[in-house]
Amino acid sequence: MAPKTIFVWFVISILAVAVIGIATLLPQYMVEKWLYQFDIYKLDVEKQANLMIALRKSAFDWVQLIFGGATAIGLIGTLVYTARNFGVAERTLAISHQSKITESFAKAIEQLSNDEQIMKIGALYLLSRIALNGKSDHQQIMRLLNLYIQKHAHKNIGYSITRDVQVALDIVRNRNTNWDGELIFDFSNTDLSNSDIVGIVFRKAVFEHSNLTGTDFSNSILEECNFSNAVLNGTIFENCDLRGCSFKGATLDAVQMINAKLEDACFAGSSGTIYATKIDLKRIKGQNAKLQFLNPKNVGD
Repeated sequence: MAPKTIFVWFVISILAVAVIGIATLLPQYMVEKWLYQFDIYKLDVEKQANLMIALRKSAFDWVQLIFGGATAIGLIGTLVYTARNFGVAERTLAISHQSKITESFAKAIEQLSNDEQIMKIGALYLLSRIALNGKSDHQQIMRLLNLYIQKHAHKNIGYSITRDVQVALDIVRNRNTNWDGELIFDFSNTDLSNSDIVGIVFRKAVFEHSNLTGTDFSNSILEECNFSNAVLNGTIFENCDLRGCSFKGATLDAVQMINAKLEDACFAGSSGTIYATKIDLKRIKGQNAKLQFLNPKNVGD
């Protein structure tokens, strides 16, 4: 048995002996003390006996009250001790949880450098789970995915977006946007042609000098995004919120903006043909002779 355990049991034994001694001797001491207050010898035997019984009962009542109070204090102390231990356990659990997150993050980063698609995709899904832990982890993971997409989009494979990049885009699309804070995605100089980004939320995102040929942004919120000098041939912006977006110098050939919101969007220096409906041209900035807005219903009439 450890020395610390022996000491604890020794203290408990001493306390137990002390409690038994107090419980036995204290009532007797109290009775003797109270007897001095009465002229007991002038009483008959029966009254002396009744008085002794009453005094003993009163003494034991006082002892019970004292021990009851001590028990209550002990209970409070136990509750405080338990609460303290609970707090320690909670902090220990939090540290353990954070340690597991760190290990998972390190494992995901290692897998991302693997050449096999299945390993990369597994790492991306692992990162998506880490992003669910809170706002700080969410923003860190989203920035990492942003960099991953920029680096790996259309890497050495012509015009087909790789499965891992599409998975990364899907994770970004399904993120908790309430945790974005000041997070701004930057996909400048990135080839995301023919990718599926339907229903995504990208406020103030940067797509400068990017190739978005055939990319489908349908039903997305893209307020104040920067598409300056981007290639947007055949890009689909159907039912999108494009208010305040910049398309300065962009190439826009056969772009679909049907039912899109284009208030305060700027098209200065851009060229091409845009198929759109319900557009108030007075609310659009930078219109020029090289840019045409056509209603698809009227094409071919």
